[in-house]
Amino acid sequence: MLKKIIHRLFIFVDSIGAYDRYVPMGFPKYRFLTNRSFIQKLRIKMWTRIAKDYQPFKPFYSKEARETVFKIEKNTHVLDYYKNGTAVIENALSKNSVEAINNIVRSFDLSRDTESNYYQCDLKKVAPDVCRDIIHTLQPFYKTLFPHIDIDERFDRFGTVQLRVDFSVSGKDFGIATANWHPDRFVPTLNAIWFPSGADWGEFEKDVGDPIINDDDIESYINYRDLNSGDGELRDFAYANLGRKKKKFTVEPNSLVVGTHHIQHRRSPFDKPGMRVGVFIDHYNIFSRYDLL
Repeated sequence: MLKKIIHRLFIFVDSIGAYDRYVPMGFPKYRFLTNRSFIQKLRIKMWTRIAKDYQPFKPFYSKEARETVFKIEKNTHVLDYYKNGTAVIENALSKNSVEAINNIVRSFDLSRDTESNYYQCDLKKVAPDVCRDIIHTLQPFYKTLFPHIDIDERFDRFGTVQLRVDFSVSGKDFGIATANWHPDRFVPTLNAIWFPSGADWGEFEKDVGDPIINDDDIESYINYRDLNSGDGELRDFAYANLGRKKKKFTVEPNSLVVGTHHIQHRRSPFDKPGMRVGVFIDHYNIFSRYDLL
């Protein structure tokens, strides 16, 4: 009981200024705190201790725990998630969902460049049936990772599903942050991107390989700093070689890419005109920092 009280007090302090309900990478409103390595070390050490005690996340800290999952888990996509940090589900959603997205995208004006290189909208508001289709497809992950959570209730209250159209008429890339190498968090997560029209331009790019968080990963989290630059060399400089391999996910239409984003990733920088339609499903509000206790 005392341990939980201490943890909850720590979580309350650590969540001040956070942008969602999950474990923050740093202090968004107080970046000078995140830049103090001793504070970041303390945070990472505390959160790692908490995350290791959450049964579904143990395979990301222990090879023995992962071997146990390999013996028990039957869903091949969930197994890929634990084995490589990423799984690709093909023919993921219904034809009706694909057509619904295509109709929405047709309503966007993509005839000129903007400073942001993208349009996006809240899919829960404009296409709730598509969102339900996505949640249905992700059920095997929810049963394994969030077995004690009512996903439907959490999704209705806290879920975020963003339809995003990245494009460039000129071939220039004005988007900065998403094309820089970065991890989302330093503890395991669940994220998904659905590509209703596939992706062979501005592809999702991610390290794949053993997703177990080791000492090198921890050191990279401590040293990580947000880059606010579109310079190609700086973007590549932000990449930390942690023994995994970069992979561009050039996927077929109606593919859902599911991964844990404690592994570094990015949207591939634009190098020619094109367009990519993506639906982003994160779970940082559905699964909260308090659910780790």
